[in-house]
Amino acid sequence: MIRHLGEDQPFFGIPSDADPAGLPVPYRVEDIASQSLAMLREHQPTGPYLIGGWCHGGVIGYEMAQQLNAQGERVPLLVLFDSWNPAAVPSELDWRRLSGRIRFHLAAMQGMKRAEQQAYAMERARWGAQVIRNRMSRTSYRLRRLFGQPVPARMINALQIEAVLKYHPKPYAGRVLLFRCEKISTRHYMDSRYGWGNLVGGGIEVIDLPGDHSAIFEEPVVSTVAQELSARLQSVTAV
Repeated sequence: MIRHLGEDQPFFGIPSDADPAGLPVPYRVEDIASQSLAMLREHQPTGPYLIGGWCHGGVIGYEMAQQLNAQGERVPLLVLFDSWNPAAVPSELDWRRLSGRIRFHLAAMQGMKRAEQQAYAMERARWGAQVIRNRMSRTSYRLRRLFGQPVPARMINALQIEAVLKYHPKPYAGRVLLFRCEKISTRHYMDSRYGWGNLVGGGIEVIDLPGDHSAIFEEPVVSTVAQELSARLQSVTAV
């Protein structure tokens, strides 16, 4: 995507598997965002800032934009690359909301063919297993830190995902651009704006992309992403 946008568009990338050393476990999105902003400010002390993130990184980017606004900085555009509001997705392990979760999934399967319903159920089971693995990563992380062992990137990623699933975003006053993949994973919900619409006061623009969640930064989809993003960046930086 950077190559498509050209050399005159600077980027600062924060790797999702970077170990946020010093943060208490379990992680909180607010703490991860604050630490990410500290890294960003080392390279660009003042705004305006254009923030973006893919998947759960978009949720962290949402909180980064919130904190920047609270600090009096300008965020002309927040870009969510196929990122959904975690508070609008029923947790697979939230037993207190079991009936609501069942109604949610039954509604999601209405109109599906039998094979699609089976695939949906299998996908939900896999996602529930992933949630369990994410929670087990806490203990493993603490033990590795205690004995001075290196922490695998996959474990950091799991702990960040766990934090995102517990995050409840607050209303956001700025402008949001949402890239949405047409082949939506079944873990997404039916809301066309991925649950962000009622939170974004500055307006949310949705751009549909061909392909699925994992192909958004691969050819040929990434060229479309860069073209659409470039046009929006020019409009906000011209203001």
